[in-house]
Amino acid sequence: MSDSEDRQAQADELLVLDSMYPDAFRRITSYVPTAPSYYEVDIDVAPEGSMSPLTLHWRYPADYPSRRPPTGVSVSAEWLSRTNAKRLCEALEARSERGSVVVYQWIEWLRENTVAHLGLEARLTDMSLADTVEDSAASASTRAAAVEARAYDGPAIVHGEPVTDRKSKFQAHLARVQSLEEIDIVMGELLSNKKIREATHNISAYRIRQTKDDGSVVMLENRDDDGETGAGDKVLYMMQMRNFLNVVVVVTRWYGGIQLGADRFKHITGCAADLLLKSLPPEKAPKDSDESSRKSKGKHVR
Repeated sequence: MSDSEDRQAQADELLVLDSMYPDAFRRITSYVPTAPSYYEVDIDVAPEGSMSPLTLHWRYPADYPSRRPPTGVSVSAEWLSRTNAKRLCEALEARSERGSVVVYQWIEWLRENTVAHLGLEARLTDMSLADTVEDSAASASTRAAAVEARAYDGPAIVHGEPVTDRKSKFQAHLARVQSLEEIDIVMGELLSNKKIREATHNISAYRIRQTKDDGSVVMLENRDDDGETGAGDKVLYMMQMRNFLNVVVVVTRWYGGIQLGADRFKHITGCAADLLLKSLPPEKAPKDSDESSRKSKGKHVR
């Protein structure tokens, strides 16, 4: 199967999913310009009202379906433990076949078999489960437990201390990364948090130093203002000056209704620098990587 045939197979499958699940299927655009989008679909796995939907998350690698199955696959729900999420992902992996599109089959398998596969039949007979799920939606502690239970196996994410100024709040997050794909996984995980996803801005910047097979060094670096014009440039510049490498940093801002002027940039850059300095030391880069960085600023190099 050629690259064009892979792309066509993916497009055809997405068309089917969009038509089959119009209210449950979502495409999430990547924060990394050259990285693929990821997709989500909500699946009712039990009688209506007895359990909240299960959400399937995935991405398409360029060589799907000819060589690889979907990547970045995870499942999440308020009632789903980390162990059971892993069991479901393993079951999906076992149902992958090279050369065949599989997402629709995965969705239907989850719809029909999740309860039995996880041995949850007895829980469905106890109607208190529905009450527990409903109550948990209003409970901050239970929501936190649900996020913890989500089957996330990407780079570890570190969260900084929030800074508040005139009702605006700023918080930095970072993760050590080695590739653009890992950056997209981190962004997807952060944006799965409703509070972060619905913030006014999520400013991001990253720098990755890679060594090619011939020994040459290239620097992948970029930034995203997310509507806060100039903020990403300032964060990236700080990372360059202090030579932070192989890391992505995101600064979330919740606007409080009072304009801060230039102080907002001080808080954005300060939050990022503080978390970077606490979490990992700056690295001394070889001279040739400095040169590569200057050549590749503002774009991806492969």
